[in-house]
Amino acid sequence: MVNFGAKKIYDPTAGRLVREIKQSDLFYLGTNGAVTGSAGTVLATTTTGTNKILYLTGFVVGAKQNSSVYVLADSSTILPVTLGANDRFSVSGRLYKLDCTTAKTVSIVATDAGTYTAFLVGYYEPIVSKVETA
Repeated sequence: MVNFGAKKIYDPTAGRLVREIKQSDLFYLGTNGAVTGSAGTVLATTTTGTNKILYLTGFVVGAKQNSSVYVLADSSTILPVTLGANDRFSVSGRLYKLDCTTAKTVSIVATDAGTYTAFLVGYYEPIVSKVETA
């Protein structure tokens, strides 16, 4: 069995042992201030770690009404967002589970011309293989 150095801590609100998340386990992708671009503009992009699972847990977008953005993992759309009558959108929770056995390119892309601010947050969990004993 592999020990990744993450110690278990007791969470009294959950009533159980939980995995401690280290700073190196955190994921952040965002614009550097407001970004103005045309349709198809990549607002922010990064490459994930490897041999991990990335849980995306928060997505915030500020833009003009009725505009939309999406998150790409390599070339697959994983989180499309249309703002509608509002000029901002935010959501949190376990939004998407991305298998990063190999590194993935994650990007936030605008589908309409305009000015955008956006960020995406999450955390990594190691991929653990169970070892069978005889």
